[in-house]
Amino acid sequence: MVEAVIQAEAENVHVKLVSASVGKAVRAEPISNLYEKQKVYHSGFFPDLEEQMCAFSVSGYQGSKSPDRADAAVWALTELFPAMVETEDRKNWTPPNTVVRSRSASRLSGERGRGF
Repeated sequence: MVEAVIQAEAENVHVKLVSASVGKAVRAEPISNLYEKQKVYHSGFFPDLEEQMCAFSVSGYQGSKSPDRADAAVWALTELFPAMVETEDRKNWTPPNTVVRSRSASRLSGERGRGF
């Protein structure tokens, strides 16, 4: 259904559907390291995303609502930067691959904003 809605809005948007094989906290850890090293920046202000990201801890997600935005960001960054999330423990494991992107999304890659 999600794919149909997105395709109805913009036919040229590529949609890749996946199923999670590991928990959110496990998927988020390598991406969290990229933020910590200031290798990931956002252009703009995203308070809902930031709130969800701050609700993650070593104990898992502590927020009151679903971490939909944070989870989508983790999936997208894992797809966009697979080499950056690879670690010794994950060399034989393929990171989850999903992202919804259009050609216009690539124009943001060179912009630098406030890192989280």
